[in-house]
Amino acid sequence: MGKKANKVGILTFHRANNYGAVLQAYALQTYLETIGVNAEIVDYRSAYLEKAYRGHSLANKDIKKLLRDLSDWPIRYLKNKAFEKYRKQYLNLSKTYLENNVIESNNMYDYFLFGSDQIWNYNLSGKDSNYLGAFVSDKKKLNSYAASFGTYRTREKEYLEMLKRFNKVSVREESGRKFFNEITNRTDTKLVMDPVFLINENKWKSLVNEKKVKRYIFLYTLQGEKTKMKEVAQYLADRTGLKIVEMQAWLRPKPKNFIPRYCDTPIDFLSWISGADYVITDSFHCTAFSIIFKKKFWVKIAECSEISDSRVGNLLHLLHLEERVIGKNLEKWDIDAMPKYEEALDKLKEEINFSKEFVNTIIKGEKIK
Repeated sequence: MGKKANKVGILTFHRANNYGAVLQAYALQTYLETIGVNAEIVDYRSAYLEKAYRGHSLANKDIKKLLRDLSDWPIRYLKNKAFEKYRKQYLNLSKTYLENNVIESNNMYDYFLFGSDQIWNYNLSGKDSNYLGAFVSDKKKLNSYAASFGTYRTREKEYLEMLKRFNKVSVREESGRKFFNEITNRTDTKLVMDPVFLINENKWKSLVNEKKVKRYIFLYTLQGEKTKMKEVAQYLADRTGLKIVEMQAWLRPKPKNFIPRYCDTPIDFLSWISGADYVITDSFHCTAFSIIFKKKFWVKIAECSEISDSRVGNLLHLLHLEERVIGKNLEKWDIDAMPKYEEALDKLKEEINFSKEFVNTIIKGEKIK
C-alpha cells in the first residue's frame, strides 16, 4: 500500500470578490494537486471580510451617495453570484469555518499554507489574527507561500509574536521579505512567485472562453472612477482605432468606444486578458496574467508611489520589465514596443523552479537551499 498523500490546508482570501484573489487560490490548489498533494482551501469566513464584500450599510450617507449605492446594488448582487459560482466550480473547499470554530481544522491537515495575497495586511483583514495562524496549535504546521503585506507595516506586539511562530516562510515581494526579516530577526525568508505562475500558460488557456469582441484594449484598474488610466486608454484608442473593454463595479456614463463589463466571472477576466491587443492596468494579477499570456501590456503606477514600493513594481523589477511603466508624457510613449520577453521569461523560469523547490521543502521535508 502506497504512502498516504499529505493533506494541506490553504488559508487565503478566497472569499474576496476579487479576480486575482480567487485565481491565485485556484493556482496554488492546482499546483499542489499536480505533485500528488491532497490540497484543500480552508473555507474560513472572516466576519470582517464577509461584511466588507457582501454586507452594505446605507446608514450615515448623504442622498447623493445613497442613490448611487442603490443604483449599483444589482451589479454587486450579480457579481457576488458570479464569484460564488466560480468558487463552487473551481475551488476544492473544506467545510465552512467561522472565527469560533476554525480551531477545529487543526486535526484535518498535515500542514497549512498561508497565502498568497495580502493575508498579512492586518488592516485589510480587519486585524483578524487567524490569517496570522492564531488558530493553529502546532507551529510546525505553520508555513506561508507568497504571503504579502501589501503596503502595511506595523510593530504591534501581538502581530509580531504571531508571525514569529511560522515554520517555513516565503513572501511575494522583496519589500515584504526585508520587512519580515527585520521584525522577526530571521534570515531564512524566501522570495517566491505568486501562485498564478506555478501553472503554465496552456493550463490557463484551457480555461478561457472566446469573446465576440475580436480586437480591443483591455482596461482594468483598481483606482476607481477618478483614475487617470481612462485618459491613457483613450489616448491609446485614438492612436489605434480599437475599442476599450473595461471591467467595472459601478454604473456610470461611458464614452461610445468603451465596452463596460460589470458582472464578469474570474474566467471572463482571464479571457479578456488572453484575447486583448493591449492591456492597460495598475493591478498585480492583471499584470501577472499579461506576462503569462505574453501580451503587449502597460502599467500605470500611482504618482504617489515609487515603482520599487509597489506590488506591481516589485514584479516588473524582478523580471527586468520596468519599461512597461507608462510615463507622464504620453507623446513619448512607444505604444507598439513589445515587452522584452526573452530575458524576462528566462528569469521567470528560474524563479518558478525555485518557488516549486520551496513548496517541496514543506511537503517532502526537504532542506531549503
